[in-house]
Amino acid sequence: MIKGLLTSNKVKDFLASWNISVHEWLKYYVYLRLLDKKSRGSGNAFAALVSFFVSAIWHGFYPGFYSFFFGCFVVDLWNKLASPVVGTSFTFLPTPIINAFLTAFYYVPCSYFAISFVLLNFSDFHPVYMSMGYCVHLFFLGTIPILIALQPKRKPRPQPEQLENKKTG
Repeated sequence: MIKGLLTSNKVKDFLASWNISVHEWLKYYVYLRLLDKKSRGSGNAFAALVSFFVSAIWHGFYPGFYSFFFGCFVVDLWNKLASPVVGTSFTFLPTPIINAFLTAFYYVPCSYFAISFVLLNFSDFHPVYMSMGYCVHLFFLGTIPILIALQPKRKPRPQPEQLENKKTG
């Protein structure tokens, strides 16, 4: 859907709007099958990485596809990690301003990683990234460990036995 592409403020929504039928297929036949029942809803980086890898294979066997989809995975992971850490710092701003900023913020790395999707061969896209010092790669990959360290503590999920005791007790 064009509206989703132009107004998405999450990488997940942007990528889901790009090719809806392929997104749905990857979600139901790759991503969800890699999650165990306990992990559903809490996110799983391995399942996402495999889904992006399958999408790259689906596109073809050029290094540019693998570079692009790995970049999409990194930006998607970064978005998931940054939301609870950084996202709460800007709640004083009106929602339309936050959404406009996030849309622009996520379009830049998607455009940056699209260079490899367009140029396809490593010998073609590497000089372009090299001329920019691989700046976006370094930013996202360099800040992921920091975001992981800053994640808020999660409350432990109640076990099924605890839920049953609560209902009967």
